[in-house]
Amino acid sequence: MAASAWSRLPFIWLQLSVITLSLAIPDQSYESVHRVPQSNPVAPSSNPFDNSWIANWAVIGDSYAAGLGAGQRLDYGCSRYSGGYPSLIAADDRFGVNPNRTSQFLACSGKTTSDILDKQVPYAHDNLDLLLISAGGNDVLLGDVLDSCIFQWKNGDTEKCERTLDNSQSLIDHDLPNNLDKLLDAVIPKLQPEGRIYWPGYAQFFGESPFCNNVSWSVWPWMPMTEKQMLTLERRQLMNNMVAQTNLRIKEAIERANNKVNKIGKHQIPSPIAFVDWDWTSRMAEGRFCEMDVKEPDPMRNKLMFFEWNTLDDGDDPTIITRPADPVPADSFEGSIGKWALETLAEHPDWLEFGPDGTEPVNLDPNLIEVAMREREAYAETGLDGIISWFVPDSWKRVFHPRALGHRIIADMVLHTMAVDRAKWLKIQPPEPQGYARLELR
Repeated sequence: MAASAWSRLPFIWLQLSVITLSLAIPDQSYESVHRVPQSNPVAPSSNPFDNSWIANWAVIGDSYAAGLGAGQRLDYGCSRYSGGYPSLIAADDRFGVNPNRTSQFLACSGKTTSDILDKQVPYAHDNLDLLLISAGGNDVLLGDVLDSCIFQWKNGDTEKCERTLDNSQSLIDHDLPNNLDKLLDAVIPKLQPEGRIYWPGYAQFFGESPFCNNVSWSVWPWMPMTEKQMLTLERRQLMNNMVAQTNLRIKEAIERANNKVNKIGKHQIPSPIAFVDWDWTSRMAEGRFCEMDVKEPDPMRNKLMFFEWNTLDDGDDPTIITRPADPVPADSFEGSIGKWALETLAEHPDWLEFGPDGTEPVNLDPNLIEVAMREREAYAETGLDGIISWFVPDSWKRVFHPRALGHRIIADMVLHTMAVDRAKWLKIQPPEPQGYARLELR
């Protein structure tokens, strides 16, 4: 290796020392924190909302399951956060207390179903009572759609957006079904005979306000207006439909998997896999972007279920909307944002203002950009591609991911679905929805 490559690594080794633990262990690095000492088994309860019978459970999946941006960051290698719906479920009284309980938080930001199959499923325990999954969005490159058609972190035009949309649609139609089947085939044997799987889907992001037709969220103020992508109603409806189709493919895969399980007949519970639909709640609660009578951007709107770039939830440090922060995994959603932005800055080094129209742009630090570019070059020469320095405001790491409100709704919907299934198993009256799941009664 040329000496010049090593000389450009003044920051890499410090960063690697900070995150080596979470990167070196294949996505299961948080398991040990959740182990509980063994004692006598817990007797089943007749209360369908009492889940203390669950002794062995796991969480696998992508950034939605990892809780990206919600609460406090728990690790660097997978960008797991404390406020995601799995953590909310674990802390809920309805989940119950079991002194024998062992849990595994294996979900990892940026992962496809193939990544999950290779790097998470093998480390999940056998004889699971409960498995939570969120996956599929990365398979169809929804992050690339956000880049090409909304934020344009990587400089592009309408033609690039159209190509990206066509590619994602092809993946939804042709690749995603088989990927989902493979993942479900691998996780079903992980269940004990009465075990269950709950798979929350995704939510559509956009309302139908006509005001957004002339709104652009391109992050580069100096980009020519003719190249900036607008949030037109047609474009928003198309992207919403892609989310709906992704959910449909997940539902269809679950139905196929349940049919296999039922045909084999070894599982004591028929159809043990459930899709948890929370998409309709964001529409009913007016929690999407570009809702009627909302002038975007409106990052602090109480009903908003997803993060905009300037959104602050309770407990957030206000400086995250202006300052860069820690490095991120290169193969994560956040890492992709950084790499795309660096490519644009390589073409336009004078584009140091960063932020969509309608908000005060942030001035990027040329020194941080230079460091990030040097490190990327050094990584390319050394073969180290684990992390990327962060040089844009920290709040950008979580755009289009559920806020605390969104994760609370998902947690309530999962717990309610679990209670309904438990009531069927106990042969008692299904319970009324509780918490945010009561939205379905309106």
